Amino acid sequence: MIRFTKAKAVRKAKPQIGGGKKNTLHKLYSFLNTAEPEAIQFLVSFWNTQARGVTYAELREAYLAGEITPQLYQRWTEDYSRFIQKQLAPLWDQAMRAGAAEVSAKYPHFVYEPSIGAAMGFIKAHGAELVTNITEEQRRALNAIISHVSGYTSITPDEAARIIRPTVGLTVGQTLANARHRQAVEAAYLKAHPKCNPKAAKRKAEESAARYAGRQHRYRAQNIARTELAFAYNAGHYGATKDAQAQGYIGDCVKVWLTAYDERVCPICSQMDDEKRNMDEPFSNGKLLPPAHPSCRCAVAYEEIPGTNLNPGMDSAPQQGVPSGAMGDYIRTDGSFDLDTALADYEKFLQSVPEKNRILLQAALDGATFERTDLELIVFGYLPFDRMIRGKMYSGDTVYYNSGHPKFFMYDFLTAMTHELGHRIDNTMFIQSWKNAVFSNAIVNARTVMDVEPQKFLAFAKSDSYGFLSDILSAICEDDYRFDAFHEKTYWLISGNKEKEIFANLFSLETQGDETSLRFFRENFPEIWSEYSAFWN
Repeated sequence: MIRFTKAKAVRKAKPQIGGGKKNTLHKLYSFLNTAEPEAIQFLVSFWNTQARGVTYAELREAYLAGEITPQLYQRWTEDYSRFIQKQLAPLWDQAMRAGAAEVSAKYPHFVYEPSIGAAMGFIKAHGAELVTNITEEQRRALNAIISHVSGYTSITPDEAARIIRPTVGLTVGQTLANARHRQAVEAAYLKAHPKCNPKAAKRKAEESAARYAGRQHRYRAQNIARTELAFAYNAGHYGATKDAQAQGYIGDCVKVWLTAYDERVCPICSQMDDEKRNMDEPFSNGKLLPPAHPSCRCAVAYEEIPGTNLNPGMDSAPQQGVPSGAMGDYIRTDGSFDLDTALADYEKFLQSVPEKNRILLQAALDGATFERTDLELIVFGYLPFDRMIRGKMYSGDTVYYNSGHPKFFMYDFLTAMTHELGHRIDNTMFIQSWKNAVFSNAIVNARTVMDVEPQKFLAFAKSDSYGFLSDILSAICEDDYRFDAFHEKTYWLISGNKEKEIFANLFSLETQGDETSLRFFRENFPEIWSEYSAFWN
């Protein structure tokens, strides 16, 4: 798919995605100011619920044992996993899309899908890490206050449970600060009221400590909310930039660390301002992206390296391993390609295909535009949207063919045209296979089936006369096994290409009535077939 225009020079006379340092940072701050309150409320409410869910009996048991039980630790791990999935993950998705907005605003037809794009792996790995880290911090914090309280022989297990409970969700430092606060309040009350009942002093201290814990929870929630939202925002901007590169909008980039521009910036981040690294290279602080520390508000800009975008981005027909010879029927005496005769034959061919396919292909053919191109990277390709390629504007919703390509005569026109019109059906008839997460997951799962016995698929594909099944198998294995019809691995690694090509190829198999290949496919990849079939229901 074609999705590229040159980035404008907006910062230091270099092409950059976005509108300068303060513009990029301002967008991050604006998002944080909007999204933080909801995230803070989620966290505070979660910790309150979690604290209420711990019984005093469990806390007394932990106090007497000197540490929390493994059962309680496991329950907290599960609590945090559910919380992150239900509450934080939607906020992460919102932040990622906000971070991607700089790219999306510049390229209106750019497709950013975190569920299948570069950012999702980043976020999934971080989510698992966060569950482990936050649960472990909670375990250490509770054990620290248990140890602290245990040093006072006058405290009963019941009193200890009441002291510990409000601190659920705090850090080690916060729990110890809360314990010292409680002791200070109790001591101050006894000093001010020497004749009072000691139980009254303890009650006053517990009430004050509970209020203090509420403030501590809110402070910690603010730190986590800001850090996590900034993390997802920067991951979204990074992932969108990577996806835009894969889709052909931009070429190679360097990333530039942008330090917060107010007086609250830390000394380490201050020294990193304008530091440049390659896309997958960590910065000098060891981080791939901000945030560098809790509550960090730094961001990253991306500068395109001129002359590096060589990807035309077309949904293209697979390379053919053996020549068909049929293209020679459409070459004029002067050596030019006779498109009109070829299309007339295609019209006749459509009268012999299944009714559903005939109706859709005829509609796609009637609305299509065909143009010759000299782009050396394609033989046949479908371009959904207008875009600039190597200084020349190419029209969208157009099937391009390169009759001067050295492999042009290795293609069969009827086969190639069915494939490209399949792409047009996918793009213009509201199917958009690359946006279907279930279809994408089914393709990922299919790889494990092929890896068990790859020779079975390689052997069967030898009888694939059209090349459609071979190209599907090439997509599933990302060209790790070479079939007679294929796309290169670099093509399969571009987000969405596997979905689009598998859709076009399955539709083409149905059109050709290749029941042998379809039966083989259904038997081995029922999950993909089921979702493909659902496109028509």
